[in-house]
Amino acid sequence: AASLELLVTSADGQPVPRAAVSARLADGNMARGFLAFTYTDDRGRARLYPLPPNEPFSIEIKHAGHKQFREEGVRASTDAKPVRLDPGARLQGVVVDGDGKPVAGIHVSAGAGSVRVSARTDAEGRFQLGGLEVKPYEVRVNAARSGYIPTDPVTATPGEGELRLVLRKGESISGKVIDPTGNPVRQIQIRALDAGGNSVATGWVWQMTGKFELTGLPKGSSTLRFLRGQDIKAEFSSVATGTKDLKVTIPD
Repeated sequence: AASLELLVTSADGQPVPRAAVSARLADGNMARGFLAFTYTDDRGRARLYPLPPNEPFSIEIKHAGHKQFREEGVRASTDAKPVRLDPGARLQGVVVDGDGKPVAGIHVSAGAGSVRVSARTDAEGRFQLGGLEVKPYEVRVNAARSGYIPTDPVTATPGEGELRLVLRKGESISGKVIDPTGNPVRQIQIRALDAGGNSVATGWVWQMTGKFELTGLPKGSSTLRFLRGQDIKAEFSSVATGTKDLKVTIPD
């Protein structure tokens, strides 16, 4: 078997560590197409092995903040192959709460087709998503675990200005899950549904005490569904936000 060494650098010539590098047969036959996978080291170097000695293949390199690189018709070689990654276009912005205060540690993602990149907001609520094409992307904010109400995705194109994404703090419902003998039950998934049957929040019962708190709910009432795997073990309709002592019994 043969191999190929790559030297991956950024546009300014600096090595790119932890870039995902893969090789596939150039004919696109997915059943036998995968050849090798690795990551670049701190010097931006990666060695793909084993590779066919006399057959062309494609290489693909992915790294956050750079455009995805792909080249067809590559062959194994004893010489290092240099690859320079394009930083591409960027989407940037800030996430704030209803009072205009920055929200840190929020997961923000942008997707178009099979391409999806993500980042977390910094201490000032700012985020930057790089390695993009200049085309529309669907931008999503995942803040449910932080107690904020899920927001609808927005469409944005890199270079069209900074995004300002506003989150609203949600309400909560808490309680305890037990079995018929009164013992606490855990590892239960909870789904909150609106009047149309759409999921508005999800959570889990992990505590040994069986207690739970579901956050990020819109004010009002929701249907709560308690599941183990795909099986619905209990369901409560019209549970008002602010409820703090909901008792849920899960049958054996």
